[in-house]
Amino acid sequence: MDDPVIDGFVSGWDRHDGRAIAALMTADAVYEVVPQGRVFGPDKIEEQVGFMHSLSSDFSLRRVSAVHDGARHAVEWELTGTNDGPFEPFHLPPSGRRFTIRGAWFLRTAEGKVQHCRAYWDFASLLSQIGARPTGEMAWQLAVWAEEHPEGT
Repeated sequence: MDDPVIDGFVSGWDRHDGRAIAALMTADAVYEVVPQGRVFGPDKIEEQVGFMHSLSSDFSLRRVSAVHDGARHAVEWELTGTNDGPFEPFHLPPSGRRFTIRGAWFLRTAEGKVQHCRAYWDFASLLSQIGARPTGEMAWQLAVWAEEHPEGT
């Protein structure tokens, strides 16, 4: 897909570069991570990238497919890595296991930047592949993430 904003978004994730991703977002952009129940702006994207990097320092993201209709974009991706870091905030030690998760972004752009991104990815598959079992702590943390922006988008 020849769209510099979407190409940059994919590339920024693959390089673990939250600043580059934030630079591609409007000041009032909304980034929603559906599996975590998190909604935040560009000021928190580095934190989200950091979350994935702490879980897997070698993760890579590959675009599988992409379509667009004007300002609306859909990007299917695959993220692979090794669970070589603790799974925070669940306090799970690294398993050393490889994992592959599939996901998709649904984006809306405005003025050449991402204005809204809704991210879906297979959280249950990630947990299964790294050998994690849901605990009370996980349920609690998912509730905390969801409470960050209860109004949603």
